[in-house]
Amino acid sequence: LYLRGADEEFRHVSESELPTTYDPEAFAAVWSAHPRCCLARLREIVARVAPLAAVVLRDSLRGGVPGESEAERDARYALRARELRGCLTDLGPTFIKAGQALSIR
Repeated sequence: LYLRGADEEFRHVSESELPTTYDPEAFAAVWSAHPRCCLARLREIVARVAPLAAVVLRDSLRGGVPGESEAERDARYALRARELRGCLTDLGPTFIKAGQALSIR
């Protein structure tokens, strides 16, 4: 109920309110005035990440899938990687950059 209207509030945050250079205090000042927007974004992130996290956690706790071959395991890993890439892509540029940073070996 509290988050109702958060999208509309977000659309009304003007570009002129946002800092044009990296300034954590200025960003905090803007978004502390719009807590519903922050909570709505957090809800969006959790809703997108939680299902994938649950599947990965289940796989980890079970030690994989009983009786699966090495090829099946590799296919499952590839599937999880594609799911993670899709998740990060859906969440936007900041998450894409985080994924790029994680992919560096």
